[in-house]
Amino acid sequence: MGYKVLKQGWRLIAILAIGFSSGCSGNEKIKGIDLDEVGYGSSVFSVLKGEDYESEALKLPEGVGEDITVKIKDVRNFSTKESEPLFFESCEVIGWSSPVDLNTDKTMEAVLAKYNPVQKATLSVDASTGKLILYGAGTKNIPAAVYLVDLEISSGGVTQIKEGVCRIQLKDNSAKAVTVSATWGTTDSDKAPVDVSSKELSEEELQEFAGALGSAYNKNYGYLILKVKDRRNQSISWKDRWVTRTNKNNFETANPWAEIIYTDEAVIVPYPVPSYPVVSQSTGNAVQYKVEKANTAFRKDLFFDCNLSVTQKGVFEIECRLTDSEVQGKATVLPSGKKLFFPVQDDLRSMDFYDDNSRLSYHRMVSSENFVVFWEKGFGDDPKSAPPLNGVDMTVDLDDLLEKGERFYKLYHDSLNFVTPGNSNVDSIRMMVIVHYTTTWTAYGGGYDDVIGALWVNPATMKPVGQTIAHEFGHSFQYQVYCDDPNKEAGFRQGQSGTSQDGNSFWEMCAQHMAWQNIALFPEWNCDVPIYLANHHRGFMHEWLRYQAFYLMEYWRMKHGEDMLGRVWRESESHEDPITAYKRIAGLSQDQFNAEVWESACHDITWDYPLGGYLRRIVDRQSEADRQTWYTHKTRLIAENGYYRSYPDTVTADHGTEQNIAFTPHDYGYNAFQLSVPEGGTTVTAEFEGITGDSRYRTVGDSKAGWRFGFVGVQGSWTPVYGDMGEATGTAPQASVSFTVPGGGLKQLWFVVSGAPTRHEPHVWDDDVGNDEEYPYRVKFVNTEVKN
Repeated sequence: MGYKVLKQGWRLIAILAIGFSSGCSGNEKIKGIDLDEVGYGSSVFSVLKGEDYESEALKLPEGVGEDITVKIKDVRNFSTKESEPLFFESCEVIGWSSPVDLNTDKTMEAVLAKYNPVQKATLSVDASTGKLILYGAGTKNIPAAVYLVDLEISSGGVTQIKEGVCRIQLKDNSAKAVTVSATWGTTDSDKAPVDVSSKELSEEELQEFAGALGSAYNKNYGYLILKVKDRRNQSISWKDRWVTRTNKNNFETANPWAEIIYTDEAVIVPYPVPSYPVVSQSTGNAVQYKVEKANTAFRKDLFFDCNLSVTQKGVFEIECRLTDSEVQGKATVLPSGKKLFFPVQDDLRSMDFYDDNSRLSYHRMVSSENFVVFWEKGFGDDPKSAPPLNGVDMTVDLDDLLEKGERFYKLYHDSLNFVTPGNSNVDSIRMMVIVHYTTTWTAYGGGYDDVIGALWVNPATMKPVGQTIAHEFGHSFQYQVYCDDPNKEAGFRQGQSGTSQDGNSFWEMCAQHMAWQNIALFPEWNCDVPIYLANHHRGFMHEWLRYQAFYLMEYWRMKHGEDMLGRVWRESESHEDPITAYKRIAGLSQDQFNAEVWESACHDITWDYPLGGYLRRIVDRQSEADRQTWYTHKTRLIAENGYYRSYPDTVTADHGTEQNIAFTPHDYGYNAFQLSVPEGGTTVTAEFEGITGDSRYRTVGDSKAGWRFGFVGVQGSWTPVYGDMGEATGTAPQASVSFTVPGGGLKQLWFVVSGAPTRHEPHVWDDDVGNDEEYPYRVKFVNTEVKN
């Protein structure tokens, strides 16, 4: 039997329609029409979301009259059989009152004045031909799936339903909404291909994009976001890099109505309606740009040609990644923004960074806003797949390094204020990181040529990037302090004695404190608490505690603001001792500084600091045995004549936690020991006596000796209750202090004693405790006693 195409005068060879079900209501035929013979040439229409589609005409048996009327009865999801109402909702379809003239319509307003969109049903059918008409503007929010179309066919007053006359296979098409082709090269011939990907922004990404544009964002416009990256996935900034090759072929002339936006990562092209591509392909022109040779790793200009067109309104991100080619070589482009510094040190200034065979090369480099990272040749082109060295894994995740490095940078730069924005070399120069292809542990922070901070690392120190790198970046910023004002000589380049003859533990203590501010990134770091508790009697600035005794600086931050440590570094004077600098900047007397030392020691009992929760959680996870052995304050005391006397410090070498108990405090060191807890409301008293002139100790003279002491209670697990501070000196060694136990009681009661010299003398880093002064004492208690 032949088939008739409605409203057409030509015949087609019969094709049996399969894969759909049919049904009818009422009679099986309309004036002799068998509904089983009604259908389209193809039973499945494959349609991309966002694209308009028009089907062929409905086919009926030959001889059927011309009074047929076709309507859509329903559209159902093939899997669920549920109706999809979005097909019947209206959408905006492009229309124009008159053609746009590129010569006269110079503004967006002129174009939009001629734009005359109309509202149409997303899916409709031509009543006389049965052609299905689907508008892409309405399908964007319809889930991609297969849908059955039911038609209502009427003739001669009789109506019947043809169920599942066809299937619409609706496919995702965000990538196809934009068509892009691009090439790159260092000459106009032999261009290399570009890997292109595109996507429509998600709802979350769209909100972020709109927020970034601010008032420039217009929700009624579409946007193309074009990013160009080199072989290492490094963005080539549009803001200050690209130069148009001709006056004809650039974004401004190709789309004269758009207010083009150039950023560090992309060029953003707004367009009013999707019928206007960014570049009209009918002209045969591409946008043509270049990067000047001074900014490339080729010593030549880099050319980039790109054709773009868009078929629907939306916000689309297009990423073009330059690929290596035999003709053009490696697609490496130097970063824009802050400069690279090439120091005299390490012979870097004489190294040919353009040569891929050099130890360091532009072709083995990645960067972020504030850092540039070079890796040695042994890693190959991609450190993530570096070959092993002597059986050791040498792979490195530089994305992790840059992402966390930027977080460290912003904290040290913006919050701790180790540099002064607008008056620092880091304003215009990137800090440097050199990754060494070696199995030798390498993690050193410092800098180059008294100009810019730098970091030298090997893979073992970055698996993953954590406390070690945060600490070493801290050294890079400490180094930067001197660089930014060499004439002032700030930044503690001298030793602790105020000369250049010894070390300065302040560098290490501060770098640990700086790393601690990032502890959310590595919450399992225990900050060497066991070593600290076994040695804190030696005190602040002692060389054996240079990696652990940073809590006093946290107390400074609590009392004086987040930037206090940065101020101490920046405002220090030539050859000034760190404690002297802090006292001067904070406006403290020696007596007030001693009080802060004791108060900070009291806070150590419960780690009562803004970041102390991380330490408390670590302590809480310990077994009871480990908690008592490694994570509890302990002090060796001698019981005699009703008093408890501090035990002399007989240790002569740094043994870490071997002694695992504190001895008589040194300058700014402290003791803390636990007492029995009486009932609530009880007043306990400490009758304290400082000891001078006792040959069993390395005592100081009466005029310098001093102590601070008092009680600390603990309620519940970690809630501190601070008592009053007592004070004794070498000339007035006897004093007392009392504390009333709260009515609700206490879980723990502690006594804290700190060494409090009446005059400050810098501590020399000499690794010899034989000349470290001690502050011995004895104490008797009323209504409590030493526990254990």
